[in-house]
Amino acid sequence: ERPMPVGVPIRVTTDDGFEGEPEISPDGTRVAYVSDISGNSEIYVADIVGAGRLRLTSHPALDFAPAWFADGSALAFVSERGGQRDIWEVGQFGGGATLLLENAQYPALSPDGRRLYVSTEQRPTPLLAVDLAPIP
Repeated sequence: ERPMPVGVPIRVTTDDGFEGEPEISPDGTRVAYVSDISGNSEIYVADIVGAGRLRLTSHPALDFAPAWFADGSALAFVSERGGQRDIWEVGQFGGGATLLLENAQYPALSPDGRRLYVSTEQRPTPLLAVDLAPIP
């Protein structure tokens, strides 16, 4: 049985506006999250106590649903920058984003980093698995 939370929650981020969809890095030292403090939904990373905030994305389209790659070097996220929901990748320190998979949303990466799981906006809404590297 899992223990119940105890104590009083502490605030990790301090900006006004929406901050949500937290994802803890594989090594447990950073948290990726979505914030609209810039006036638009973007992906940010901060250390686990909220210090050292770094904006990873900067685009007029909505960016959301961050998911860490297993080695912590990059994040997958959903963006509507192509006029639809697609999965993009951005490095752990930001930089240009790369399109990974069109017509997909809500990424989850396998712990071994070899497979990307996503859903689509199609009806019915299937879950899809995409190999990122050969599976032995």
